Amino acid sequence: VAALVARTRLPSYKMTKPITIATSSIELQSSIVEKDIPRLSEILYEHDIIYKPLKVVLRKGKEHYMCYSRYNAFMNELKAHPIKNKKLIAFFESNKFEKRGFDLDKIKLPQNIKEKICVKGSCSRCPFADKCRYGNFLQECQYDSNIDIQVTNHNLYLASRKNHHEILRSSSFVIIDEAHKFKDA
Repeated sequence: VAALVARTRLPSYKMTKPITIATSSIELQSSIVEKDIPRLSEILYEHDIIYKPLKVVLRKGKEHYMCYSRYNAFMNELKAHPIKNKKLIAFFESNKFEKRGFDLDKIKLPQNIKEKICVKGSCSRCPFADKCRYGNFLQECQYDSNIDIQVTNHNLYLASRKNHHEILRSSSFVIIDEAHKFKDA
């Protein structure tokens, strides 16, 4: 609350940089983005403590997102043995996975399958670069200046501090949640 009020109300702290909240679990990150910050924003806005509703985004590493190239290669492997992989092929096709499966954390799939279709390595030479949702996501991350809060995990936050990171914007304030797990990261 203090960081939000300082960022939005105090003239000496008015900045365009977002507040970063770093925590250790995806579940907590999702709760902060989907429940906690929207409710806090509503309360602060209703009481004229902030002047506009807060915009919060979740920032995760590339291994949490689908890669078209790796997905297509995986589907080709599955289709090479259609009888054996019938259920999995049907799952991907019936759920229109190619269009809807961008954020792998929102889909119930075994981790070993997610690892086969997630973004890995450099995307610069990818044959799907022109329609890559992850590439578009990276551009949005850098150019969306209306973000008030970005929520991420400890590892991505630390990586962004060590070297320039495409996903996280630099911050005015950083809140380390679950600090007892921060040293492990």
